[in-house]
Amino acid sequence: MKLLAFGEILWDIVGDAKYLGGAPFNLAAHASRCGAQATILSRLGQDALGTEALAAVTQYGVDDCLVQRDTDHATGTVDVTVSQDGQPTYLIHESVAYDYIDLPTSVLDDILAQSFDVFCFGTLAQRAPVSRKSLARVLKGLRGTSTRIFCDINLRQHYYQQDLLEVCLAVSDIVKLNEEEAVVLAGLLYNDTTMARPVFCERLSEDLDIDIVLVTLGADGVGVYHEGLYHAVDGCPVQVADAIGAGDAFSAAFLSSLFHGHDPVQAASLANQVGAYVASQPGALPPYSEEIKASLKQRLAD
Repeated sequence: MKLLAFGEILWDIVGDAKYLGGAPFNLAAHASRCGAQATILSRLGQDALGTEALAAVTQYGVDDCLVQRDTDHATGTVDVTVSQDGQPTYLIHESVAYDYIDLPTSVLDDILAQSFDVFCFGTLAQRAPVSRKSLARVLKGLRGTSTRIFCDINLRQHYYQQDLLEVCLAVSDIVKLNEEEAVVLAGLLYNDTTMARPVFCERLSEDLDIDIVLVTLGADGVGVYHEGLYHAVDGCPVQVADAIGAGDAFSAAFLSSLFHGHDPVQAASLANQVGAYVASQPGALPPYSEEIKASLKQRLAD
C-alpha cells in the first residue's frame, strides 16, 4: 500500500515529556510499521523542534520528501492533559508551520504521478486558509483517479465548521470518527444527537456516498458500516495509559489490512488490536510488542 497523509507534524507536550505527533503523521508512521510505503505532506518550522522532528520522520519509516520548512512560523506544539481514565485534552497553538502548507504545481504533479493507493487527511490542518487551499487542490487533483480518500474527522477544540465537515465527508470514500464525534455530526447534519449509531452510519453513507463508515468505541470496539450493513466489531479491553495516537494506529492497521484484500470487518478486528495496544502505552508511537508484530505479520503476510 502506498499512502500519502496530509497535515500536521507537531510535538505533543505531556507534562515534562514531549512526543512527536500530529494525527496525519501518527497515521503515516503506524502505516509504515504495518508495511506500507508512507509519505507525509506537511510543514515544519526552521527551528530546533523542526529539525528534530524532521530527523525523526524518517526514523519512523515515513518518506519526508514532501515535508517543507518555514522560516516565519514555528513548528507546531500541543499541550496535552491526560485525565485519570487516559483520555487526552489538547491545547493547540495557532499560526504555526503546518498552517502554511504550500502546494506548488510541481508538488501536485509529483503527487499525482506517484499513484498513491490512499490519501489521508483530517480537519485540524484546514483551520488556516493556506493549508486548507492546498488540501482542496490535492483533492481536486485526485478526483477521478484510483486513489481512495480516507478522512479521519478528528475534531479538535473549535477548529471545525459544519460546511467544512460536509465538504470533507462528500469527497471521502472511507470516514472514521469516534463516538463523541458521531454525536456532534449527528447534531450538525441531522439535528438529532440521540440517533442510533447504525442509523447514523447508514444515513451518512447513503446521503454522502461514503463506502465505509467507521465509528470507534474505545474498549467497546468499532462500528463498521459497509454495503448497507452495520457490523459491531468487538474491542480489546486494556488498561489505558493514554489514548494519544490510538485512533491513528487503528486507522493505519485498518487501511493496511483493507488494501491487503481483507474485508472491512476483518480489517477492523486487526485495527482494534493495534489501537488498543497503543492506548495501553504512553505516547502516540510506542514501540510495538512482539505480540503485535506477530499479529501484523500473520494477518498482512504476502
